[in-house]
Amino acid sequence: MESAMGAGIVMAEALQNQLPWLENVWLWVTFLGDPKILFLFYFPVAYYASRRVGIAVLWISLITEWLNLVFKWFLFGDRPFWWVHESGYYSQTPARVHQFPSSCETGPGSPSGHCMVTGAAFWPIMTAVSSQVAARTRSRWVRVIPSLAYCTFLLAVGLSRIFLLAHFPHQVLAGLITGAVLGWLMTPRVPMERELSFYGLTALALMLGASLIYWTLFSLGLDLSWLDSIPWKPMGPQPLETGGSRGPWKRGRGVPSTLLVSAPLRQWPTEGAQGGREAPAEGKLRFLGYGPATSRNIQLPTLGFKAKGPRRKAYIWR
Repeated sequence: MESAMGAGIVMAEALQNQLPWLENVWLWVTFLGDPKILFLFYFPVAYYASRRVGIAVLWISLITEWLNLVFKWFLFGDRPFWWVHESGYYSQTPARVHQFPSSCETGPGSPSGHCMVTGAAFWPIMTAVSSQVAARTRSRWVRVIPSLAYCTFLLAVGLSRIFLLAHFPHQVLAGLITGAVLGWLMTPRVPMERELSFYGLTALALMLGASLIYWTLFSLGLDLSWLDSIPWKPMGPQPLETGGSRGPWKRGRGVPSTLLVSAPLRQWPTEGAQGGREAPAEGKLRFLGYGPATSRNIQLPTLGFKAKGPRRKAYIWR
């Protein structure tokens, strides 16, 4: 394993020293791939464009964030910057790496949360856009553009995490694969028309599950805070507030709360052009230039109200 970690440090050295002019690009990419941005930016934009896609992004982001928390507790995983200083691997020839604020993240590092959560949450967006493009063009090259954009962005997020010494390459690869698989599995299974009690029970189960797992591991003698004391040594900036083993646990407790509070979103209609009521997925897709539905499109589920005027269809994904 040390050889794999050493290869990861060599890769980070190459990114930092051979391509220094891309530093600001990597910083922006890792910012755009932060799971917090999913809730603050990507989810509202996706919900405005399509209610169904927006809820899928929110649901998948929350569940994947919780799973990433649990995976890190079981898989552990060193952080590259602290491993360089603490392992003694580079005691003879120090590694020529630079430190960034994101390098000071502590807590387990495998798999990468940026890659895993973003990869899963972007899957419904990619499939929705791919379906819309496929319905409007027969060009094979144009149809693969959404998939290529999805893969390119995730690859850039992974490289940015290696550049910042936040993760090793194998942690990034694990996050990318796990995120894509979870997105593929969860997108067709997002609960859309469930009662509020379902979301309440799910939130309670996630919160109790995270607490039970954490304290069970702690009672078994597993030191989940093994990296928390390292950043306080005189090496550089203090750790990020989101770092540490308890940071993911606190986020894990916040995931169910967000899930429960956002549950009423599934009931929000919008005013139609003729004064009637229509689902956001039906009305908001028009800002992207989407016209009337074709025979391949699916019909929106009813939401307990009647729309005035002719019934329309909106295609979300296949």
